[in-house]
Amino acid sequence: MEERKERFFAETEELIERYIKDRLLLIRIDAAEKGAKLAAHFVTGMLLAVLFFFIIMFLSIMAGYYFSEVTGSQFYGFGIIAGFYVLVFAVLLAIRKRYIFPFLINLVIKTVFDQNNDEEDGQPNGNGTISQ
Repeated sequence: MEERKERFFAETEELIERYIKDRLLLIRIDAAEKGAKLAAHFVTGMLLAVLFFFIIMFLSIMAGYYFSEVTGSQFYGFGIIAGFYVLVFAVLLAIRKRYIFPFLINLVIKTVFDQNNDEEDGQPNGNGTISQ
């Protein structure tokens, strides 16, 4: 009887150790996946931002020359574009804490805690339900 108890506790201890090791490995893999997703979103966002910058830059130059022809002065033409950007900067500066920061924070949180949409049918999807 004593031997069965000792064997039971030894097997249980071994199972618990294996479970803890597997659980820690799962947490590490999950963290690596989420970090990779976040990095991919960041790199993609930066590439899109650079492309958007060049589009806006060339459109601004075009608009500057257009307003230069309309006003008859390059100073006033490009001044109108500069004034527009100062106005946009002031608006963004005024709304950054109320709208921009929460949007970016929620975007990062959504990226980190987003469940995989490509899970196989019938597998748990992380919130206790079965995906269909």
